[in-house]
Amino acid sequence: DTVTDCTNNDPVPSDLRYIPPPPQTNVTKNFTFSRIDGEWLVDGFGWEDIENRILTRPVLGADEIWELRHGGGNASHPVHIHLVDFQVLSRTGGRNEVMPYEAAGEKDVVWIAPGESVRVVARYAPWEGVYMFHCHNLIHEDYE
Repeated sequence: DTVTDCTNNDPVPSDLRYIPPPPQTNVTKNFTFSRIDGEWLVDGFGWEDIENRILTRPVLGADEIWELRHGGGNASHPVHIHLVDFQVLSRTGGRNEVMPYEAAGEKDVVWIAPGESVRVVARYAPWEGVYMFHCHNLIHEDYE
């Protein structure tokens, strides 16, 4: 009930971490998450499709907007992008609103509701090459 040590007992700062403004870019890529003939696919491709499963290769250091689309059905998709944090720019088709908790910081998972498209922006660095992304629903993620 009493404080015996005031070390590091300063007030909580108003900003815990600097969140940079979203980068400006004209590079936009579109990806659709859907179920086709009983399979969970991204842009019509599954993991077993060796020739086509790499859907993009961001340029090292590039800022890109990715539009993540729900391709139909009633399942929602919590989409996770590996190796980067991104900022949610917009939502269309669902609630049409980026919630305050989404706008307040960088994310690595974004929820996409049925009928919705979500635009996110990220800087693809410091790794060159392929950035894996997938739905975090286990039945979708582990389908193949």
